[in-house]
Amino acid sequence: MLNLRSAALLAAVALIAACAAADEVQQLQEPPDPVTLDLTRARFTDSLLRQCHFGNVVMTESTFQRANLGQSIFDDVNLGAGKFSDVLMSRCALSDVDLDGSVIVAGSMRALRLQATDMQEAELDDVDMRGAEFENVDLQDASFKGCNLRRATFDDCDFTEVQLLNIQDSPLLSLKSCKLNRSKWYDVLLDDASMERVTIKGLQGSYLTVDELSLERSELKDLKLRWCDLRDIEFEQVELRGLDFEYVEAPRGRWRNVEFDGGNFEGCDFKDSRFYRGSFEDSKFTNVDFSDVTLENCEIDGLVINGVRIDELLK
Repeated sequence: MLNLRSAALLAAVALIAACAAADEVQQLQEPPDPVTLDLTRARFTDSLLRQCHFGNVVMTESTFQRANLGQSIFDDVNLGAGKFSDVLMSRCALSDVDLDGSVIVAGSMRALRLQATDMQEAELDDVDMRGAEFENVDLQDASFKGCNLRRATFDDCDFTEVQLLNIQDSPLLSLKSCKLNRSKWYDVLLDDASMERVTIKGLQGSYLTVDELSLERSELKDLKLRWCDLRDIEFEQVELRGLDFEYVEAPRGRWRNVEFDGGNFEGCDFKDSRFYRGSFEDSKFTNVDFSDVTLENCEIDGLVINGVRIDELLK
């Protein structure tokens, strides 16, 4: 017969063995560490890749030509410096993707969803982006040329030094909490667009048409516009300090709680516009059409119109 000490020893050994077996089973059940698939400089020509799932893949400098990627999912994928030509990416979902320096030409990104994606220095030429959704996307130094942005939405995106060239037929474009500092817009048509909590500093635009734009709680500093059409525009709680407007058409505008301090306006048309609780301190207006304009509760200290200080004239 076993004494009590021997029985306790056997029980302890059995317990240790059981714990070791349980630990071994747990290790077998744990998934292995993910393996990064390296497809650097891969080529996809006339490829059908619909509804694919790309995860933890390196595809830098890869080439996609006449490829169909519709409804595919890209998660933690590096597509930096990639080249996309005539590629269908409609209804794709991209999350934590690197498109830095990529070139996309004549493709479709309709209803594309991009989240937490790096698109710095990307070039998009003649791309259909109707209904695309961009959230927390870094677009610094990117360029959009001849793209269709109808109903596209950009939320918390960085457009710093982005170039928009020949953007036509893009109504209902929406930008929220975006930065457009030092951007350059040339030959752009924005019809019934909306911007909210947007920061725009040093933007330059030429031949820009903004029809029925709604801008709220935004900051636009050192903005330079030439030969632009801003008719029927609505601004509310917007800072427009240091503006430089030349030959800008902005009739029938509604400007509420807007600051124009230090702005320079030459050859502009503001007829039939209404300014409510605005500030024109130290602004200069030369050859500007103010026909039937209404100014209500506005600050005009230092305002100069055609060389005449208005505040001194009203004393």
